[in-house]
Amino acid sequence: MIKKTVSYKDWDGEQVTEDLYFNLNKAELMELNKRYGGKLDKHLKRMQERKEYSKLGVFYKDFILKAYGRKSEDGRRFEKSDEAAKDFYQSLAFDTLFDEVLGTPEAADSFVKGVLAGIKADDGPALKKFEP
Repeated sequence: MIKKTVSYKDWDGEQVTEDLYFNLNKAELMELNKRYGGKLDKHLKRMQERKEYSKLGVFYKDFILKAYGRKSEDGRRFEKSDEAAKDFYQSLAFDTLFDEVLGTPEAADSFVKGVLAGIKADDGPALKKFEP
């Protein structure tokens, strides 16, 4: 899990600072890997090398929204839903984070590694083909 603190001006012009949380479990990572044709790490590298910025933007949008969630009050669950992802996507917090992640390759790499920090390729046979 990674916590990102973002600051932005809301629709009323007020300065807002929010803590946002992101995590992918093994099943969600496998789903993303499948959606992008397998070997996600190689796919990302190829898009970066070819400077396919619009494709990278679509990937990072998907990745951010798939990873977004809210920690439960008791800290035992990481709650995700289509509704929560939609609300986040429609917020200025999303725009701020999206700009940050796409700002530099280093920022994108740091974000992805933070989200995937708890998953190792040797965690199970299904993940052996993906190296975060």
